[in-house]
Amino acid sequence: MALDWISQIYNPLAVEEVTIEVDGQTVIPLEKSYLIGMDMIDVYKNGTLVPKSAYTEASPTSIIYNDDSLRAGDLITIRHHAPNDINIGDLRVVATYGDLLNLADIQHNTVAIVTELKKFYLYDGSGWIEWNIPFTTKNIGIFFKYEQQPITDITQRTYTLEEITYNPGTNNLLVFINGLLVRDYTEIDDHTITFDYEELPEGIIEFLVADTDPWEDTHNHNIEYVYDSHQNIKQEVVTYNNQTVRTTDFEYDDGGNIIKETIVKNLKKIEKVYTYNANGDIANVEVTVSSL
Repeated sequence: MALDWISQIYNPLAVEEVTIEVDGQTVIPLEKSYLIGMDMIDVYKNGTLVPKSAYTEASPTSIIYNDDSLRAGDLITIRHHAPNDINIGDLRVVATYGDLLNLADIQHNTVAIVTELKKFYLYDGSGWIEWNIPFTTKNIGIFFKYEQQPITDITQRTYTLEEITYNPGTNNLLVFINGLLVRDYTEIDDHTITFDYEELPEGIIEFLVADTDPWEDTHNHNIEYVYDSHQNIKQEVVTYNNQTVRTTDFEYDDGGNIIKETIVKNLKKIEKVYTYNANGDIANVEVTVSSL
């Protein structure tokens, strides 16, 4: 049977419900604000997705139904394209990480986009932390490779990407059906997936492939090295426009083998501890990641 797209898909995003009070009601007030004109909400009437043409985004806290077809008792569900407890009404856009650190008048839960790094950041009261959010493609399509395909046959389960590819098993593919993030599919190869459902709803499938290339692999930058007394590299510092992008510290054993590598970037600390086999080859790398 076909999937109930509202109740059966795990949804970390903010959802609110409004019960229509009188026949012909057109103004629908919202408790959570959104950004007008950026496709930040989906509207459902009694569980069915309503086309965008059926309503007008009147203000950050309301929509207006474009006809008088609503009846008392109808349930209007608003699905915001942002997680609960996050207010993106003060969305900030900056070019570099340095610009982010220089932002003024920052409040708790302020969200910012650093366009050069293709990343979102959230201010948690003590500093900026990288924020991974399942926004829909119309909001963050410029940060990802993007393709969409219409669902012309609801029994078709396998889809082949025609314009983009992804890396299977690395979690860099996001799939949306009619604006809802879905996870029940199998990655066949770098351009094919098969859904686990017997039927799909009519509508649109959108594919997002995250850009997972390290920043320094795709941008011009400066690099400096610090050496220890044995001329081993002790520290590597990657900078851009006098802003530090990444710092890497190395530790060695008595034989000059790297035993620990500590990377600091994007407000995270990544530690790699190396162990060697009897032949002196790297046998294992233990990785831990923590927030700064």
